[in-house]
Amino acid sequence: MLSPSTFDYTSLEKEIGNIKIDEEGSTSIGLGIATAVDMLRSVKDDAEKVIILLTDGENNSGEIDPKLASEIASNFNIKIYTIGIGDAAGSHAWVTYTDPNYGKRRIRADFTLNEKALIEIASITGGKYFNAKTSSALDNVYNTIDRLEKKPITDDNLIQYNELYKPFIIIALICIALSIILSSTRFLIVP
Repeated sequence: MLSPSTFDYTSLEKEIGNIKIDEEGSTSIGLGIATAVDMLRSVKDDAEKVIILLTDGENNSGEIDPKLASEIASNFNIKIYTIGIGDAAGSHAWVTYTDPNYGKRRIRADFTLNEKALIEIASITGGKYFNAKTSSALDNVYNTIDRLEKKPITDDNLIQYNELYKPFIIIALICIALSIILSSTRFLIVP
């Protein structure tokens, strides 16, 4: 999944919910990094560019080597924080996916954490490796990354408006009040 930086968490959760998982369970880490680098390289040079890679570290698909993709990211001053999920001894998770022939299915996905690869990817770019075995540990990792990358947000496009309508509204209200008073007294029209 590719997502730009956003404060719209509802949209982000919706995108995560739309992730399609197939039965093959292959991961192309190098292609994922290269795609993110391609998107981030057009960002202003003075902006902090960060990729957060959440994976088990097994690159078993794609034609781009993760180490090469990390070196390219480093050349564009893009930092990669890697988050390893799972266990080096092996883990499994039950995954729901939609089979075109049989509909929704749950399968057991077995995976092994490759910490060495994730540490290498992070170190090449000046990032850091984290391990998250539980959802609370993952929350802690995201909070740590947030503290490491905390930058003040400046909005160069902020426009200050000087509203000039108030005196005109006051004059209009005075005119309406005078009209009502005068039509009831001095300019009273009797049929």
